Amino acid sequence: MLNAVIIEDERPAMENLVSTLSSLADDIQIEARLSTVRDSIEYLSQQPPVDLIFSDVQLSDGLSFEIFNHGQIKTPVIFITGYDEFMMNAFEYNGIDYLLKPVDKESLRKALIKYRMLEKHFTDHHSLNKLMQYVGDHKRKRVLVRKGLENISLRLEDVILFYTENKLVYVIDRWGKKIYVG
Repeated sequence: MLNAVIIEDERPAMENLVSTLSSLADDIQIEARLSTVRDSIEYLSQQPPVDLIFSDVQLSDGLSFEIFNHGQIKTPVIFITGYDEFMMNAFEYNGIDYLLKPVDKESLRKALIKYRMLEKHFTDHHSLNKLMQYVGDHKRKRVLVRKGLENISLRLEDVILFYTENKLVYVIDRWGKKIYVG
């Protein structure tokens, strides 16, 4: 299920967007319909993050960009507006698409496809990050060294220095002993 918020101050535009979205995808859940900058800031700062925001740019109490200046909103936004003059600003505020009103079904469909492709890309990338974090969290605490004919495990906290000599790796432990690393 794709959880979304709509920020739009014109009722007919809001209803058109909801209707078009429901005809395009049955997996979109509209969590909130907001109409002002103030209400949007309050809602987004108090509620769990949603997957996607559809937002008009010019609202009755200011530009929607003010919403994204307050707090750490990282949610992707599809901006929907009657003005093309804000297009460059939109991409500074998590904008993944910029649609002009009246929104036609095909433009909205393409924007949703773009969102889903980005979601898939970053979800796959996030899995890689989780794997790397797991690997990174399990760092070595010991190193295997040779002492005579034996291999012994030396705690890394006891190692003062690693160095190479004649293409061989040695450590100096905290007691000043030089030990060959096998």
